Amino acid sequence: MKSFTVFALFFCASAAAGEPPLHGMIDHAYFVCPSSRSLQGGIFGKGPTRRFGPQPGECAKTEWVKIPRAKFKELAVKWYGIVWKDDIPFFSRENEEEIFPGEESN
Repeated sequence: MKSFTVFALFFCASAAAGEPPLHGMIDHAYFVCPSSRSLQGGIFGKGPTRRFGPQPGECAKTEWVKIPRAKFKELAVKWYGIVWKDDIPFFSRENEEEIFPGEESN
């Protein structure tokens, strides 16, 4: 019984350690959590997405700030040394217009 209680407390504490940013069921968005230098972005609910920073995360939902795709990519390079040209086409493209013609950037 003690081991179950310890596990339950650990599980609850670890689940509360980080929360994903608020987004729609299927949402093309990019976020930064400045306090932990965490980044999450892409097409949530469908993919592809990318996450950078502490895992499982140290940010509450209220700490996440929505940012443009260009800023997300810039911070990933600056903070984590990401080389976007080596990534899949969705992320390696420079211009969001190439991904969603006629759609405005976030």
